[in-house]
Amino acid sequence: MSDVSQGPGWWQAADGKWYPPAPQQPPAPPAPPAPPAPPTFQAPGAPQPAYYAPAGPKNDGMSIAALVCGISGLATLVLCGIGIVPAILGVVFGIIGKKKVEQSGGALQGRGMALAGAICGAVAIGLFLIWLLLLIIGAFNSDSSSY
Repeated sequence: MSDVSQGPGWWQAADGKWYPPAPQQPPAPPAPPAPPAPPTFQAPGAPQPAYYAPAGPKNDGMSIAALVCGISGLATLVLCGIGIVPAILGVVFGIIGKKKVEQSGGALQGRGMALAGAICGAVAIGLFLIWLLLLIIGAFNSDSSSY
């Protein structure tokens, strides 16, 4: 072998031999053409295109607020009675939301959420009143002379 390149693209390996260039890959064939766009007109007697059904009734915001307030009233009741505020709001929002859903004629849904929020709020209020009653009874029955 010679020390001179045999032509453009030839390369010399570590063993001192010259090797030809790698064969070129043929270019990829062009992509097939896109399918034609559908016509913008309807032929007479052709079926109408399918449309999606309209969305169902929406949830009432007052019902959602009632459920959130009622549950949070129950959950935060143990924090020194601070849960009484969301519990009262849960009852109020529940009553308003239930009336709105019933008066909407089916346009709104969420009667169950409003009812659940009002019930959770009422339970939290009842538990708060029992806790308050026990606190008052305990305050009057304590013997302060023993301290």
